[in-house]
Amino acid sequence: MLLSGAADTRAAVRAQALWLAEHSAQPGMPPHDSTVALVERQLDSLAVSGKREVYRWDAGGVAADTRVRDVAIFHGETDRQVPSEQAAALAAYFRRSGSRRVSVQVFPGLNHLLVPDSTGDFTRYDRLATARVAPAVLGAVADWLGRLRQAP
Repeated sequence: MLLSGAADTRAAVRAQALWLAEHSAQPGMPPHDSTVALVERQLDSLAVSGKREVYRWDAGGVAADTRVRDVAIFHGETDRQVPSEQAAALAAYFRRSGSRRVSVQVFPGLNHLLVPDSTGDFTRYDRLATARVAPAVLGAVADWLGRLRQAP
């Protein structure tokens, strides 16, 4: 089971930077392209130095080395840390690796933490109305686990 997982960490970090550049209220933020270029340089530097293993994460490689029959991927639709489009890419990796049943569920109005958040603004997590995972997600997890117990 993967919750808000990244298929491509570099793309996720790039998306975060773009979102911040587009939604920042700070005057004098660098232009969009400059922000992306800066993020790319920082990612390259971190990956080469080995300081941030997460930036070298290879979801496709992990999926290829993982032998599981069932995979569930749950994602929030307003996730700005790992865009929800990455859920489909994760599913494709697991399908190619031979997983027989791969399910993807994207929950409307939920952020990276799978809590209600219409904007998904990760800079405002401390101001969310609740930090509790949405009941729909908990229900989906329980349902998936129940199906596993019944599957041959």
